[in-house]
Amino acid sequence: MLFESLILKCTEKLHEQRTSSAIFHLLKGRRSTQTFQDARLFQLTKFYGIYPSLRRQTFDEKVHTLQNKSAIQITESNMIAILPEGIRLLCQEEKNVALYYFHGLKYFQTDQHFYERILILIQVLTNKKKRHSKYIPIIDNRTTLRWMKHFLSSHTDSIAALLENVFAELHMLLSQLPEVEAEMFVDRLTGFKTYGLSEQQLARKYELPLIDIPLYFIAIIHQLLKLILENTSMYPFFYQLISDLSTSGFITKSANETYRLWSQGYSIEKIIGVRNLKESTIQDHFVEIALYHPTFRIDEFVDNIKQQQILDVISSTKDMKLKSIKDKVSSDISYFQIRLIIASKVQ
Repeated sequence: MLFESLILKCTEKLHEQRTSSAIFHLLKGRRSTQTFQDARLFQLTKFYGIYPSLRRQTFDEKVHTLQNKSAIQITESNMIAILPEGIRLLCQEEKNVALYYFHGLKYFQTDQHFYERILILIQVLTNKKKRHSKYIPIIDNRTTLRWMKHFLSSHTDSIAALLENVFAELHMLLSQLPEVEAEMFVDRLTGFKTYGLSEQQLARKYELPLIDIPLYFIAIIHQLLKLILENTSMYPFFYQLISDLSTSGFITKSANETYRLWSQGYSIEKIIGVRNLKESTIQDHFVEIALYHPTFRIDEFVDNIKQQQILDVISSTKDMKLKSIKDKVSSDISYFQIRLIIASKVQ
């Protein structure tokens, strides 16, 4: 099972230093500094946000199942730990190529927008070609539907020409996937008087656990995005579907406001006063900015010597708790500085 393998892989990477909740928040895509930092610190960025629809009850039940299989255990300190049986199960699943498709943090939210655009585009174009206008859109996201209208109005090509581009490039993309995954993707598409299979129908057809179906689709979408972005000239039509999408939406409005003031020359102390926020909150903002703003430099907060010292400790220790790192660096290095290094330097 793909979902079980993900829990085992995350558990293995966490080295008994986090609770099972850390895995849930990671897969769910919780927008918190702690979850972002865990993803970086434990090299789990590829799994960040790959299961946004995951319910806590479902997750807890699966953790309990893995405990019953003696694959994992919850320690006395409530940390999640992998057992030899879990390692064995994980090795069996290593051949599942879908595990290597995930690029969660890189394509966070872009994946869902891209997928919705593909679905609605194919449905609209195939119906327009048949001059059929009475159908229910497969996507009810207003943002996606507005994009669809704008996309069509900005193209002067005929519907037939647009469809030809869609299917030519889609065929090239899917031909690079395993046959089963390519078929699964096509089975989900809705066209003129043809309807995509539901997750339940797909689970039955491909004899897969229902809980794995959303993961397979996210994995496929991530692989398609990777192929497109690595060779935009080969897939010019599909590149149009994602060229306006970015991960800039990661930074919250509040952190953006802090960054705006900082860019205008305000000191941290002055920002605290202007915004009437706690110092810890402003520090959280800077950690968030360091995570996702490409031009932000942390040198003004952490000099090069301290940066290297923190990085050396991180690379040489198995204990990734902030307190453990703090105990091993110079006393004049703050938690804030350590968090900045993790956010900006640790991949």
